Amino acid sequence: MNGTSRGPRAIDLKTRIAAVVLLLFIASIWLLTYVTTRRLQSEFAEVLANQQFSHVGQAATEIEEKIRLRFDALDMVARDIPPALLADPAGLRRLLENRPVLISLFGNGVVAVSREGIGLADHPVLPKRTGASFADLEYFRETMARGAASLGKPRVGRFTQLPGVAFAVPIVGEGSRIGGVLVGYANLGDANLFGKLENTGVGRTGWIAVNDARHRLIVGISDPKRILQPFPAPGVNLMLDRYAAGYEGSGISVNSQGLEVLSSAKQIGKTGWFVQAVLPTEEAFRPIRSMQLRIYVLATVLSLGVTLLVWLVIRRLLQPLAEASTEIRAMASGERELRELVIGHRDEVGKLLESFNILFRQRQALEEDLERLARTDSLTGLPNRRYFMETATQELARTARFGGTLSILMLDLDRFKKVNDTHGHKAGDLVLKKLAETCRATLREVDFTARLGGEEFAVLLPGTDHAAALEVAERLRQAVATAEVTLAPDTKLQFTASFGVATLFDPAASVDTLLNQADHALYEAKHLGRNRVCGAA
Repeated sequence: MNGTSRGPRAIDLKTRIAAVVLLLFIASIWLLTYVTTRRLQSEFAEVLANQQFSHVGQAATEIEEKIRLRFDALDMVARDIPPALLADPAGLRRLLENRPVLISLFGNGVVAVSREGIGLADHPVLPKRTGASFADLEYFRETMARGAASLGKPRVGRFTQLPGVAFAVPIVGEGSRIGGVLVGYANLGDANLFGKLENTGVGRTGWIAVNDARHRLIVGISDPKRILQPFPAPGVNLMLDRYAAGYEGSGISVNSQGLEVLSSAKQIGKTGWFVQAVLPTEEAFRPIRSMQLRIYVLATVLSLGVTLLVWLVIRRLLQPLAEASTEIRAMASGERELRELVIGHRDEVGKLLESFNILFRQRQALEEDLERLARTDSLTGLPNRRYFMETATQELARTARFGGTLSILMLDLDRFKKVNDTHGHKAGDLVLKKLAETCRATLREVDFTARLGGEEFAVLLPGTDHAAALEVAERLRQAVATAEVTLAPDTKLQFTASFGVATLFDPAASVDTLLNQADHALYEAKHLGRNRVCGAA
């Protein structure tokens, strides 16, 4: 069966598909649905983020003002402390007691510390606070080193056992020399510092937190139990890491509890603290996701209806392709003979089938070339050993079945290694090619000559008895001895070969047996001086 076109010329496949494009709007529906819902979610998230950021910005401003107020109050009192009063702990305590504003701002008390880091006086008085060493505390060291106000690390106080943070300012003595440090301790649960965070939520499930980026601690939060808890390890909450690095803005990330949240943060001046508002996206995007769900349901219903209609139409249009596919699978599995496909219409499907037919024809030609190459010696163009063995076996079987005779002769170039060593392998190749030409010119068409390997050749002589085979071998020996190869205009090379002849006398003998017999006769010819013919005994 050939690939000749049958039937009238059909409308090409592109035109037919164009006729059903209106039915194939499913992709447009889902693209529009996806883009619309993503856009809605993006805009909704932007609105929420702006609201969050505005909220935390206002909170950060208020907290910054409260922190500044505390530093200003401490600094004002520190300026009222004369250097001589540092040597009078009782007088220093009375001064602190007469500053009620300090107690309203620092719920955990105030303490004056000498430049050596020893507590001189405190108010209210707590056991062991006066006389205690503050020299190793970071806020004392920083204030003494820089001569400026310092905000300490939030911690549970040694004496109050309450969570708090230290505000420290220098007490300047004579000649601008720092005579000591005045420290006020604000209670982290004080509503006057952060406001009532436990009553300040974000939505129903969100929260607001004040965080210390420098020490990676939660300073204030809606849940009092989490105050002074450390941040999760870097990399766990990516947005928190960005805020701790100084970023101001909003973003979505997964927190340490594995909850996806929308958060915003604003830095609190130069304190190293920031205010953060957090709202789980499950609550934040609940309204928009409800709308998305309804849109997706509608898109699904439309898609199912269109899919069914398109499937029926496409199935009809591509029926020829389906039939061709079935036939190709049958050929691939061996159920049918490999052949060209019938082309019904000269549309795109027909062109595809024609391409298959072209590929099939090229495959056939390639297989023939491969088969020829697998049976042929590339240098001489003669059959190779494999092809010789196949042919000789078939001829031997035919002779054994129908009677007759058969001979095999083997020939081997004399001193071929010397030719290669003296004149080079290129000259050796010319000698082998010349030998092949001589065999083709001297022998009959029915005689089968092959190169077995190297400089060894074999000739199958069908219908030839031993005496005739010896004559053929002698004639070929003489032809080889008179042949010559031109290596250069003034250089010609002659060569000889030795021959061994074996004839089929035993119908049960194999090709290997005959080749062994001929090989022994060839060895005998070499032993007797080369360039001669010997027959197997």
